Amino acid sequence: DDVFLRQGFWKFTNHGNLLKITVGGEYDGVKGLHVQGPAKRCDTAWNAKSGKIMLKGVGRRFRFGFFAKTSKAKLKLRANEGASWQSFIVWQDESGKTIGKSKRIMFSVVRGPLCEVSRTGDIPQGAVSFYMSFGFDYPNVDHGDAVVFSDFTFEELGDKKACGKEGVFV
Repeated sequence: DDVFLRQGFWKFTNHGNLLKITVGGEYDGVKGLHVQGPAKRCDTAWNAKSGKIMLKGVGRRFRFGFFAKTSKAKLKLRANEGASWQSFIVWQDESGKTIGKSKRIMFSVVRGPLCEVSRTGDIPQGAVSFYMSFGFDYPNVDHGDAVVFSDFTFEELGDKKACGKEGVFV
């Protein structure tokens, strides 16, 4: 049971209600969070706010990942003005108060293969839960374009960053 793809888990904001956004939608054989372009070429932006997810408390670092597939030649997120369209993790304390957020989750996806995106970072002290803010304003999802996000994962990692022993690479 993929918590990230449960019906009702995401609350959508869709600039001008121009995009068709569905949970469990499909593009090119991949099911997931599906964003379909509008009937005409225009400015688009969207965001999906997830439901609350409780941390297990087994580590102070995290790994968040997903797969993405697009019909666009290249889907490369660039800086935009509206924080409401950006992707990041919002950390909460036991009372539900926001105590921080992750660095912005940036990624690029090219047409063709299913692309994997993965980010790691620190979980703030006192965080017991989080929610995702996931979306983008640029580039536009144009008429005839589609993008699907699947296989979301979130892992709590140990406190230490994984590093190899000192050595020489030849």
